[in-house]
Amino acid sequence: MTGVLAGQTISSARENDNSSRTTAYTAITANAALNSGVETVYITTPTILFRNNRAFRVTAKGRWNPTAANDQLQIGVRKTNASTTPKLMDTFRISSAGTGTYSFFYQTVIINTSGGDISVPLVATCMRASGTSVTVQGSTADPSYLMVEDIGPASDYPAACSMT
Repeated sequence: MTGVLAGQTISSARENDNSSRTTAYTAITANAALNSGVETVYITTPTILFRNNRAFRVTAKGRWNPTAANDQLQIGVRKTNASTTPKLMDTFRISSAGTGTYSFFYQTVIINTSGGDISVPLVATCMRASGTSVTVQGSTADPSYLMVEDIGPASDYPAACSMT
């Protein structure tokens, strides 16, 4: 646990406030095909309350298929839509060695230190960075998902990406 000094008394309310808890989990169960180099939304969460002075872990997990060797995919996370700034998560290009199925799993920490609560949906975006065509897979057995967890005080993550 963070933020507790030796000999300091901690209340159950403070301990619970420092515990990680999922605030949103949104999965796709159908494939999302990308045939252009334009950043495209493939998952949209419901509106999430990002409390002021809190930190949030964002996880983007999924599987993707290229149609040819050397196709490349790039994953991102933004507020509201595919063009909102700042981009809260941006990955390196994921290259393929050939056709087949590849997995991705990315996490980042974002913070809200705006001075007030922020209520917005997050979107997971993907872009065919090069190549012919790629598909982000979704199925009930192995869904691609975007998950947001409240992980504690923003002050514990001073170098995290700010939501504003």
